[in-house]
Amino acid sequence: IGGLISSYYKQYLATAEKDKIQKILAECAKIGYPVKFNNSKTIFDDSKIESHSALTPTYKIPKSGDLSEREKQVYSTVFRRFVAVFCSEPCKIERSELHLKCGDYEEFVLKGTVILEAGWTKYDDYTKKDKFLPHLEVGETVETAFAPQEKQTTPPKHYTIETLNNYLKNPFKEEKAAAREAAASENGEQVNDDDDYRAVFEGLELGTEATRTGIIDNAKKSSYIELKKDVYRILPAGEFLIESLERMNISMDKYKTSELGRALKQVYHGKIKVKDSIDMAVAEIKKVFETDGDSTGFIGDSVGNCPICGKPVCRRGRFYGCSGYAETHCNFSVNTYICGKAISLDAMRRLLTEGSTGMIDGFRSKNGNSFSAALVLKDGKAVFDFPERKVSPPPQQQPTPCGLCPKCGRPIIIGRTAFGCSGWKEGCDYRRPFLPTDAGNE
Repeated sequence: IGGLISSYYKQYLATAEKDKIQKILAECAKIGYPVKFNNSKTIFDDSKIESHSALTPTYKIPKSGDLSEREKQVYSTVFRRFVAVFCSEPCKIERSELHLKCGDYEEFVLKGTVILEAGWTKYDDYTKKDKFLPHLEVGETVETAFAPQEKQTTPPKHYTIETLNNYLKNPFKEEKAAAREAAASENGEQVNDDDDYRAVFEGLELGTEATRTGIIDNAKKSSYIELKKDVYRILPAGEFLIESLERMNISMDKYKTSELGRALKQVYHGKIKVKDSIDMAVAEIKKVFETDGDSTGFIGDSVGNCPICGKPVCRRGRFYGCSGYAETHCNFSVNTYICGKAISLDAMRRLLTEGSTGMIDGFRSKNGNSFSAALVLKDGKAVFDFPERKVSPPPQQQPTPCGLCPKCGRPIIIGRTAFGCSGWKEGCDYRRPFLPTDAGNE
Protein backbone atom coordinates (compact mmCIF):
# COMPACT_ATOMS: atom_id res chain seq x y z
CA ILE A 1 0.00 0.00 0.00
CA GLY A 2 2.79 2.32 -0.98
CA GLY A 3 1.83 5.99 -1.20
CA LEU A 4 -1.06 5.59 1.24
CA ILE A 5 0.92 5.33 4.50
CA SER A 6 4.04 7.30 5.40
CA SER A 7 6.92 6.75 7.86
CA TYR A 8 7.47 4.03 10.47
CA TYR A 9 5.27 3.30 13.43
CA LYS A 10 6.20 5.27 16.52
CA GLN A 11 3.92 7.35 18.74
CA TYR A 12 4.77 11.02 18.16
CA LEU A 13 4.90 13.43 15.22
CA ALA A 14 7.60 15.96 14.41
CA THR A 15 6.79 19.67 14.66
CA ALA A 16 7.98 20.09 11.05
CA GLU A 17 5.05 17.92 9.93
CA LYS A 18 2.28 20.24 11.16
CA ASP A 19 1.48 21.71 7.74
CA LYS A 20 1.37 18.25 6.16
CA ILE A 21 -0.94 16.96 8.92
CA GLN A 22 -3.36 19.87 8.43
CA LYS A 23 -3.66 19.02 4.71
CA ILE A 24 -4.32 15.35 5.52
CA LEU A 25 -6.98 16.36 8.05
CA ALA A 26 -8.69 18.49 5.42
CA GLU A 27 -8.97 15.41 3.17
CA CYS A 28 -10.40 13.38 6.08
CA ALA A 29 -12.99 16.07 6.83
CA LYS A 30 -14.15 16.03 3.19
CA ILE A 31 -15.30 12.43 3.56
CA GLY A 32 -17.19 13.12 6.79
CA TYR A 33 -14.79 12.38 9.65
CA PRO A 34 -15.02 14.78 12.66
CA VAL A 35 -11.38 15.87 12.80
CA LYS A 36 -9.66 19.07 13.89
CA PHE A 37 -6.01 20.06 14.03
CA ASN A 38 -4.62 19.90 17.56
CA ASN A 39 -1.26 21.56 18.18
CA SER A 40 -0.57 19.63 21.36
CA LYS A 41 2.68 18.52 22.99
CA THR A 42 1.14 15.07 23.43
CA ILE A 43 1.06 14.76 19.61
CA PHE A 44 3.95 16.87 18.28
CA ASP A 45 7.12 16.36 20.31
CA ASP A 46 10.54 16.27 18.66
CA SER A 47 12.19 15.14 21.91
CA LYS A 48 10.32 11.82 21.75
CA ILE A 49 11.45 11.01 18.18
CA GLU A 50 14.78 9.29 17.73
CA SER A 51 14.75 8.40 14.03
CA HIS A 52 11.22 8.34 12.55
CA SER A 53 7.92 9.86 13.55
CA ALA A 54 4.52 8.21 13.76
CA LEU A 55 2.74 6.25 11.06
CA THR A 56 0.09 8.36 9.30
CA PRO A 57 -2.09 8.21 6.19
CA THR A 58 -1.14 10.44 3.26
CA TYR A 59 -3.16 12.95 1.24
CA LYS A 60 -4.18 10.11 -1.06
CA ILE A 61 -7.17 8.41 0.57
CA PRO A 62 -8.03 5.19 -1.30
CA LYS A 63 -11.45 4.04 -2.37
CA SER A 64 -12.85 0.84 -0.91
CA GLY A 65 -12.13 -1.17 -4.06
CA ASP A 66 -8.52 -0.05 -4.42
CA LEU A 67 -7.14 -2.32 -1.67
CA SER A 68 -7.04 -6.04 -1.03
CA GLU A 69 -8.62 -7.37 2.16
CA ARG A 70 -5.31 -7.51 4.05
CA GLU A 71 -4.23 -4.09 2.76
CA LYS A 72 -7.56 -2.71 3.87
CA GLN A 73 -7.02 -4.05 7.40
CA VAL A 74 -3.60 -2.40 7.65
CA TYR A 75 -4.74 0.91 6.22
CA SER A 76 -7.89 0.95 8.36
CA THR A 77 -5.84 0.45 11.53
CA VAL A 78 -3.58 3.39 10.72
CA PHE A 79 -6.39 5.63 9.46
CA ARG A 80 -8.70 5.03 12.44
CA ARG A 81 -5.90 5.74 14.87
CA PHE A 82 -5.09 8.98 13.03
CA VAL A 83 -8.73 10.09 13.14
CA ALA A 84 -8.96 9.19 16.85
CA VAL A 85 -5.92 11.35 17.68
CA PHE A 86 -7.39 14.42 15.91
CA CYS A 87 -11.06 13.75 16.65
CA SER A 88 -12.98 16.97 17.32
CA GLU A 89 -15.62 15.23 19.44
CA PRO A 90 -14.52 15.04 23.08
CA CYS A 91 -14.59 11.77 24.97
CA LYS A 92 -16.22 12.30 28.34
CA ILE A 93 -15.66 9.73 31.05
CA GLU A 94 -15.90 9.49 34.78
CA ARG A 95 -13.99 7.25 37.10
CA SER A 96 -16.49 5.27 39.09
CA GLU A 97 -16.68 2.90 41.97
CA LEU A 98 -19.65 0.55 41.88
CA HIS A 99 -20.88 -1.13 45.04
CA LEU A 100 -22.98 -4.20 44.26
CA LYS A 101 -24.87 -5.47 47.28
CA CYS A 102 -26.15 -9.04 47.13
CA GLY A 103 -28.96 -8.89 49.65
CA ASP A 104 -27.61 -9.00 53.15
CA TYR A 105 -24.87 -11.46 52.27
CA GLU A 106 -21.97 -9.62 50.70
CA GLU A 107 -21.02 -6.40 48.94
CA PHE A 108 -18.70 -6.32 45.90
CA VAL A 109 -16.73 -3.24 44.84
CA LEU A 110 -15.79 -2.59 41.20
CA LYS A 111 -13.48 0.27 40.19
CA GLY A 112 -13.25 1.48 36.61
CA THR A 113 -14.35 4.03 34.01
CA VAL A 114 -17.81 4.90 32.73
CA ILE A 115 -18.02 6.43 29.23
CA LEU A 116 -20.51 9.30 29.08
CA GLU A 117 -19.73 10.45 25.51
CA ALA A 118 -17.77 8.16 23.14
CA GLY A 119 -15.83 10.82 21.22
CA TRP A 120 -12.56 9.47 19.78
CA THR A 121 -13.18 6.00 21.26
CA LYS A 122 -15.47 5.27 18.31
CA TYR A 123 -12.41 5.07 16.09
CA ASP A 124 -9.74 3.44 18.27
CA ASP A 125 -9.44 0.37 20.48
CA TYR A 126 -9.81 1.89 23.93
CA THR A 127 -10.48 -1.27 25.94
CA LYS A 128 -6.94 -2.66 26.14
CA LYS A 129 -5.89 -1.15 29.47
CA ASP A 130 -8.90 0.51 31.07
CA LYS A 131 -11.64 -1.38 32.89
CA PHE A 132 -14.94 0.06 31.64
CA LEU A 133 -18.08 -0.19 33.73
CA PRO A 134 -21.74 0.18 32.74
CA HIS A 135 -23.53 3.40 33.63
CA LEU A 136 -25.79 2.64 36.61
CA GLU A 137 -27.89 4.75 38.95
CA VAL A 138 -27.91 4.47 42.73
CA GLY A 139 -30.46 1.88 43.81
CA GLU A 140 -30.71 0.27 40.38
CA THR A 141 -31.26 -3.49 40.42
CA VAL A 142 -28.98 -5.66 38.29
CA GLU A 143 -28.88 -9.37 37.61
CA THR A 144 -25.83 -11.26 38.79
CA ALA A 145 -24.58 -14.75 38.16
CA PHE A 146 -21.94 -16.00 40.57
CA ALA A 147 -20.34 -19.41 40.14
CA PRO A 148 -17.26 -20.96 41.75
CA GLN A 149 -14.32 -21.53 39.44
CA GLU A 150 -11.30 -23.74 39.81
CA LYS A 151 -8.16 -22.30 38.28
CA GLN A 152 -4.49 -23.18 38.23
CA THR A 153 -1.55 -20.86 37.94
CA THR A 154 0.09 -20.95 34.55
CA PRO A 155 3.76 -20.37 33.70
CA PRO A 156 4.75 -17.18 31.86
CA LYS A 157 3.97 -17.24 28.15
CA HIS A 158 6.73 -17.85 25.65
CA TYR A 159 8.02 -14.79 23.83
CA THR A 160 6.72 -14.16 20.33
CA ILE A 161 8.50 -12.07 17.70
CA GLU A 162 6.49 -9.03 18.77
CA THR A 163 6.70 -9.46 22.55
CA LEU A 164 10.44 -10.20 22.48
CA ASN A 165 11.11 -7.12 20.37
CA ASN A 166 9.00 -4.98 22.71
CA TYR A 167 10.80 -6.38 25.74
CA LEU A 168 14.25 -5.70 24.29
CA LYS A 169 13.24 -2.12 23.48
CA ASN A 170 12.16 -1.40 27.03
CA PRO A 171 13.02 -4.23 29.45
CA PHE A 172 11.93 -2.25 32.51
CA LYS A 173 8.55 -1.20 31.13
CA GLU A 174 6.42 -3.68 33.09
CA GLU A 175 7.91 -2.75 36.46
CA LYS A 176 7.47 0.97 35.83
CA ALA A 177 4.02 0.62 34.25
CA ALA A 178 2.71 -1.35 37.23
CA ALA A 179 3.92 1.35 39.62
CA ARG A 180 2.55 4.21 37.47
CA GLU A 181 -0.85 2.63 36.91
CA ALA A 182 -1.22 1.90 40.61
CA ALA A 183 -0.45 5.53 41.40
CA ALA A 184 -2.74 6.80 38.62
CA SER A 185 -5.58 4.58 39.84
CA GLU A 186 -5.27 5.97 43.32
CA ASN A 187 -5.02 9.61 42.22
CA GLY A 188 -7.36 9.47 39.21
CA GLU A 189 -4.62 10.71 36.88
CA GLN A 190 -3.86 9.72 33.30
CA VAL A 191 -0.96 7.33 32.79
CA ASN A 192 2.06 9.21 31.39
CA ASP A 193 4.54 7.51 29.07
CA ASP A 194 7.34 10.07 29.45
CA ASP A 195 9.42 7.62 31.49
CA ASP A 196 9.22 5.00 28.73
CA TYR A 197 10.59 7.42 26.14
CA ARG A 198 13.20 8.71 28.54
CA ALA A 199 14.36 5.13 29.12
CA VAL A 200 14.77 4.52 25.38
CA PHE A 201 16.70 7.72 24.81
CA GLU A 202 18.97 7.14 27.80
CA GLY A 203 19.84 3.69 26.48
CA LEU A 204 17.86 1.53 28.89
CA GLU A 205 17.26 -1.04 26.18
CA LEU A 206 18.86 -4.33 25.19
CA GLY A 207 20.64 -3.93 21.87
CA THR A 208 19.58 -1.36 19.29
CA GLU A 209 17.24 -1.29 16.33
CA ALA A 210 20.25 -2.09 14.13
CA THR A 211 21.69 -4.96 16.23
CA ARG A 212 18.71 -6.75 17.77
CA THR A 213 17.80 -8.75 14.66
CA GLY A 214 21.38 -9.95 14.30
CA ILE A 215 21.60 -10.94 17.97
CA ILE A 216 18.44 -13.03 17.72
CA ASP A 217 19.58 -14.62 14.44
CA ASN A 218 22.93 -15.59 15.99
CA ALA A 219 21.12 -17.18 18.95
CA LYS A 220 19.06 -19.26 16.53
CA LYS A 221 22.09 -20.25 14.42
CA SER A 222 23.92 -21.34 17.58
CA SER A 223 20.94 -23.55 18.53
CA TYR A 224 20.33 -21.60 21.73
CA ILE A 225 16.73 -20.81 20.78
CA GLU A 226 14.29 -21.82 18.06
CA LEU A 227 11.33 -20.09 16.43
CA LYS A 228 8.25 -22.18 15.69
CA LYS A 229 4.89 -20.73 14.73
CA ASP A 230 5.94 -17.22 15.81
CA VAL A 231 6.98 -18.47 19.29
CA TYR A 232 10.53 -18.60 20.65
CA ARG A 233 11.62 -21.54 22.80
CA ILE A 234 14.92 -22.16 24.53
CA LEU A 235 16.94 -25.23 23.52
CA PRO A 236 19.25 -27.43 25.67
CA ALA A 237 22.33 -25.58 24.40
CA GLY A 238 20.75 -22.31 25.53
CA GLU A 239 20.03 -23.71 28.98
CA PHE A 240 23.62 -24.93 29.23
CA LEU A 241 24.89 -21.48 28.21
CA ILE A 242 22.88 -19.79 30.95
CA GLU A 243 23.97 -22.33 33.57
CA SER A 244 27.61 -21.90 32.54
CA LEU A 245 27.42 -18.10 32.77
CA GLU A 246 25.91 -18.32 36.23
CA ARG A 247 28.56 -20.77 37.41
CA MET A 248 31.31 -18.50 36.05
CA ASN A 249 29.71 -15.57 37.93
CA ILE A 250 29.22 -13.68 34.66
CA SER A 251 26.37 -11.23 35.11
CA MET A 252 24.31 -10.99 31.92
CA ASP A 253 21.04 -9.75 33.38
CA LYS A 254 19.11 -6.84 31.90
CA TYR A 255 20.52 -4.38 34.44
CA LYS A 256 24.15 -5.01 33.51
CA THR A 257 23.43 -5.16 29.77
CA SER A 258 21.43 -1.94 29.82
CA GLU A 259 24.31 -0.15 31.57
CA LEU A 260 26.53 -0.84 28.56
CA GLY A 261 23.69 0.22 26.25
CA ARG A 262 23.31 3.47 28.15
CA ALA A 263 27.01 4.19 27.66
CA LEU A 264 26.62 3.78 23.89
CA LYS A 265 23.67 6.20 23.88
CA GLN A 266 25.71 8.71 25.87
CA VAL A 267 28.41 8.50 23.21
CA TYR A 268 25.76 9.06 20.53
CA HIS A 269 24.49 12.19 22.33
CA GLY A 270 28.03 13.46 22.99
CA LYS A 271 27.87 13.12 26.77
CA ILE A 272 30.89 10.83 27.05
CA LYS A 273 33.76 9.88 24.72
CA VAL A 274 34.09 6.63 22.78
CA LYS A 275 37.10 5.68 24.92
CA ASP A 276 35.03 5.95 28.09
CA SER A 277 32.52 3.47 26.71
CA ILE A 278 35.30 1.11 25.57
CA ASP A 279 37.00 1.29 28.98
CA MET A 280 33.72 0.30 30.65
CA ALA A 281 33.35 -2.73 28.36
CA VAL A 282 37.02 -3.72 28.87
CA ALA A 283 36.58 -3.58 32.65
CA GLU A 284 33.60 -5.93 32.46
CA ILE A 285 35.44 -8.36 30.17
CA LYS A 286 38.48 -8.38 32.47
CA LYS A 287 36.29 -9.57 35.33
CA VAL A 288 35.38 -12.65 33.29
CA PHE A 289 39.03 -13.68 32.86
CA GLU A 290 40.20 -12.81 36.36
CA THR A 291 40.03 -16.25 37.99
CA ASP A 292 41.07 -17.40 41.43
CA GLY A 293 42.17 -20.90 40.40
CA ASP A 294 38.62 -22.21 40.51
CA SER A 295 37.96 -21.84 36.77
CA THR A 296 36.77 -24.77 34.66
CA GLY A 297 38.34 -23.12 31.62
CA PHE A 298 37.00 -23.24 28.11
CA ILE A 299 35.98 -26.03 25.77
CA GLY A 300 39.09 -27.60 24.25
CA ASP A 301 41.47 -26.84 27.16
CA SER A 302 43.81 -29.79 27.80
CA VAL A 303 44.29 -30.96 31.40
CA GLY A 304 46.57 -33.98 31.05
CA ASN A 305 46.71 -37.54 29.78
CA CYS A 306 44.02 -40.17 30.19
CA PRO A 307 44.85 -42.73 32.95
CA ILE A 308 43.29 -45.49 30.83
CA CYS A 309 44.60 -45.00 27.28
CA GLY A 310 47.11 -42.15 27.55
CA LYS A 311 45.28 -39.84 25.11
CA PRO A 312 44.86 -36.16 26.02
CA VAL A 313 41.95 -35.29 28.33
CA CYS A 314 40.19 -32.08 27.28
CA ARG A 315 37.45 -29.84 28.58
CA ARG A 316 34.14 -30.70 26.88
CA GLY A 317 30.69 -29.16 27.36
CA ARG A 318 29.72 -30.45 30.81
CA PHE A 319 32.72 -32.65 31.54
CA TYR A 320 36.41 -33.38 31.04
CA GLY A 321 36.70 -36.29 28.63
CA CYS A 322 39.25 -38.43 26.87
CA SER A 323 39.96 -37.28 23.30
CA GLY A 324 40.49 -40.90 22.28
CA TYR A 325 36.82 -41.77 22.59
CA ALA A 326 36.20 -42.05 18.84
CA GLU A 327 39.44 -43.97 18.22
CA THR A 328 39.75 -46.28 21.24
CA HIS A 329 36.21 -45.99 22.67
CA CYS A 330 37.76 -44.84 25.93
CA ASN A 331 35.00 -43.52 28.18
CA PHE A 332 37.07 -41.80 30.86
CA SER A 333 35.35 -38.60 31.99
CA VAL A 334 34.90 -36.36 35.02
CA ASN A 335 32.03 -33.88 35.34
CA THR A 336 32.99 -30.21 35.54
CA TYR A 337 30.51 -29.81 38.41
CA ILE A 338 30.09 -32.48 41.08
CA CYS A 339 27.66 -32.02 43.96
CA GLY A 340 27.38 -28.32 43.14
CA LYS A 341 31.14 -27.70 43.20
CA ALA A 342 33.28 -26.76 40.21
CA ILE A 343 36.16 -29.13 39.46
CA SER A 344 38.73 -26.63 38.24
CA LEU A 345 41.38 -27.08 35.57
CA ASP A 346 44.08 -27.07 38.27
CA ALA A 347 42.27 -29.76 40.26
CA MET A 348 41.91 -31.97 37.16
CA ARG A 349 45.58 -31.57 36.32
CA ARG A 350 46.55 -32.68 39.85
CA LEU A 351 44.15 -35.61 39.56
CA LEU A 352 45.75 -36.82 36.31
CA THR A 353 49.37 -36.23 37.35
CA GLU A 354 49.27 -37.07 41.08
CA GLY A 355 46.21 -39.30 41.28
CA SER A 356 44.39 -36.94 43.66
CA THR A 357 42.93 -33.45 43.49
CA GLY A 358 43.76 -32.74 47.08
CA MET A 359 41.07 -31.76 49.55
CA ILE A 360 38.24 -29.68 48.01
CA ASP A 361 35.78 -27.74 50.17
CA GLY A 362 32.24 -26.77 49.23
CA PHE A 363 30.61 -29.98 47.98
CA ARG A 364 26.92 -30.25 48.86
CA SER A 365 24.98 -33.41 49.59
CA LYS A 366 21.41 -34.08 48.46
CA ASN A 367 20.26 -32.80 51.84
CA GLY A 368 22.07 -29.54 51.29
CA ASN A 369 24.85 -30.24 53.79
CA SER A 370 28.32 -29.01 52.91
CA PHE A 371 31.24 -31.43 53.01
CA SER A 372 34.88 -31.70 51.98
CA ALA A 373 36.53 -34.48 50.01
CA ALA A 374 39.24 -35.21 47.48
CA LEU A 375 38.82 -36.88 44.10
CA VAL A 376 41.16 -39.81 43.53
CA LEU A 377 41.63 -42.22 40.65
CA LYS A 378 40.43 -45.74 41.30
CA ASP A 379 40.05 -48.35 38.54
CA GLY A 380 40.04 -45.63 35.89
CA LYS A 381 37.34 -43.56 37.60
CA ALA A 382 37.33 -40.47 39.78
CA VAL A 383 35.83 -41.23 43.18
CA PHE A 384 35.49 -39.40 46.47
CA ASP A 385 38.15 -39.84 49.13
CA PHE A 386 36.92 -38.53 52.45
CA PRO A 387 39.27 -37.32 55.18
CA GLU A 388 39.71 -39.68 58.11
CA ARG A 389 37.74 -38.67 61.11
CA LYS A 390 39.92 -38.02 64.12
CA VAL A 391 38.61 -39.81 67.19
CA SER A 392 39.71 -38.15 70.39
CA PRO A 393 41.19 -40.61 72.91
CA PRO A 394 39.36 -40.87 76.20
CA PRO A 395 40.68 -38.46 78.82
CA GLN A 396 43.48 -39.99 80.89
CA GLN A 397 42.77 -40.23 84.52
CA GLN A 398 45.69 -38.60 86.21
CA PRO A 399 46.03 -37.64 89.79
CA THR A 400 45.71 -33.99 90.70
CA PRO A 401 48.92 -32.37 91.85
CA CYS A 402 47.75 -31.94 95.46
CA GLY A 403 45.02 -34.48 95.91
CA LEU A 404 44.93 -37.57 98.07
CA CYS A 405 41.72 -39.27 98.99
CA PRO A 406 40.66 -38.14 102.48
CA LYS A 407 39.15 -41.61 103.08
CA CYS A 408 41.85 -44.04 101.92
CA GLY A 409 44.84 -41.91 101.00
CA ARG A 410 44.99 -42.97 97.36
CA PRO A 411 45.49 -40.35 94.55
CA ILE A 412 42.46 -38.28 93.44
CA ILE A 413 41.55 -38.57 89.71
CA ILE A 414 39.51 -36.26 87.45
CA GLY A 415 36.30 -37.73 86.07
CA ARG A 416 33.77 -36.24 83.66
CA THR A 417 31.69 -34.40 86.23
CA ALA A 418 33.57 -34.80 89.52
CA PHE A 419 36.79 -35.61 91.36
CA GLY A 420 36.97 -39.20 92.58
CA CYS A 421 39.21 -41.65 94.35
CA SER A 422 41.48 -43.82 92.17
CA GLY A 423 40.77 -46.67 94.56
CA TRP A 424 37.13 -46.95 93.54
CA LYS A 425 37.74 -50.51 92.29
CA GLU A 426 38.85 -51.45 95.78
CA GLY A 427 35.63 -50.04 97.18
CA CYS A 428 36.42 -46.41 98.07
CA ASP A 429 33.39 -44.25 97.24
CA TYR A 430 34.87 -40.78 97.74
CA ARG A 431 33.53 -38.32 95.14
CA ARG A 432 33.25 -34.52 94.94
CA PRO A 433 31.39 -32.71 92.08
CA PHE A 434 33.19 -29.96 90.16
CA LEU A 435 32.80 -26.42 91.47
CA PRO A 436 33.17 -23.13 89.52
CA THR A 437 36.45 -22.56 91.31
CA ASP A 438 37.79 -25.84 89.85
CA ALA A 439 37.75 -24.46 86.25
CA GLY A 440 41.43 -23.65 86.31
CA ASN A 441 42.33 -27.21 87.32
CA GLU A 442 40.36 -28.88 84.50
